[in-house]
Amino acid sequence: MKFNKRFLMLSMALAGALAAGPNAYAEDNHGLGKMLGHDEDCRAGVSNPLVGIWSGNLKFTLPPLGSATVLISINQGGTFTETDSIDLNNTVGNASPGYAAWKANDCRHYTLTIDKMLYNPLSGEFSKVILPGNFVLSEDGDSLTVNLSQKVFNQAGALVGTGTVTGSAQRVKAGSAE
Repeated sequence: MKFNKRFLMLSMALAGALAAGPNAYAEDNHGLGKMLGHDEDCRAGVSNPLVGIWSGNLKFTLPPLGSATVLISINQGGTFTETDSIDLNNTVGNASPGYAAWKANDCRHYTLTIDKMLYNPLSGEFSKVILPGNFVLSEDGDSLTVNLSQKVFNQAGALVGTGTVTGSAQRVKAGSAE
C-alpha cells in the first residue's frame, strides 16, 4: 500500500497538536480580538494566538534553494516543528524536519530561530541551516508572514552561504477542506 508523505506528516502534526493538551487552541479560539491588550500574557507564554497547525510556502534567495512548501506545528510554550518540507525546485535533496524556539514580542509579532539539516545525495554532503527571523500574525489570526535570514554551514561547520527567506502560511482548521 502506497502512502502519501504529506498526508502522513499532516496526521502526525495533528496528533502532536492534540497531545499539546488544554493550552492548545481550538478552532475559533485563536482570533486576535480576544488577545488585544494582552501582550504581557503573550510574552509570558500564558496564551498565544500563534499556536496551531500552519501550511505555507517559502521563497529562498540563496541558490539553488528556490521555493518550498511547508507544514508546521507551533506549540504553546515556545517550540515549533516543521514536520514537512517539500523542495519545489528539486535542487536541494533531502531536508530534515525543522525545529525552532520562538518567543512573543506581543500578540502579533514573534521572534524565532529554526535549525535544520539538508542532505545532498549528489555530493553526499550534509549542511546545517540556521534560520533566525520573525513571524507576523494577521489581525484575524488565520494567516502569518515569514521573514528569515538564512545561514548555511558545511559539515566542517564553515559558513558557506547566506540569504533570506520570505513566505506566508495559512492556519489549518478542524473540519476545513482547504
